[in-house]
Amino acid sequence: MTGVPPPSLLTECPLPPTDLHARRIPTRIFDVAGTPLLRVHRTEFTPLFFNRRSRSSTVYRFDAPDDEYGVLYASAEFDVCMAETLIRNRFESGSLLLDQEEISSRSISTLGLSSRTDLTLVDLTMPLFPVGGNAEIASTSDYTVPNRWSKAFYDHPAEYDGLYFYSRYTNMPSVALFDRVDVIVERTTALLSDPRLSDFLERYEIGVI
Repeated sequence: MTGVPPPSLLTECPLPPTDLHARRIPTRIFDVAGTPLLRVHRTEFTPLFFNRRSRSSTVYRFDAPDDEYGVLYASAEFDVCMAETLIRNRFESGSLLLDQEEISSRSISTLGLSSRTDLTLVDLTMPLFPVGGNAEIASTSDYTVPNRWSKAFYDHPAEYDGLYFYSRYTNMPSVALFDRVDVIVERTTALLSDPRLSDFLERYEIGVI
């Protein structure tokens, strides 16, 4: 019996190095005041949801591996919010139709910060070989190793606010914020009333029934 291979052998995503804290981490200062973050969410739920294994049946890419902290996912791009919540891999079977209820049951919220204007994020869109990583951190469909990278960056002495990465479905920027960030809701509106919705549906030829 050979046992189960470690996660680094199951995917092409390398594990975080043991000396990560001694390496120069690529960072990005994200101006939330100038570029507000968005979240599409079911109307009955708060947009300020920091996902944890203990409170959700779904584990996402940069969640804590052992429920040590919560992670909130957001983007400044409307297309990302739509693709990551309503679309995801549904185009794999061909053209797409959305049920009207899928849209009408959701809201879109604009997020800000309560005591500052910007975030210090680990920039996973930069070359990652200096930290022993590669693009698989943000693209592999197996989240086991990315969860461990999240924890490694969370534990860094710099106390980063979260991660900046490209959405796997849109190749546009997204953020994953650790629950130590002072996120607030600035406004919430019905998704159906957002003027960007019709353009999004037309641009990607998505029908609504």
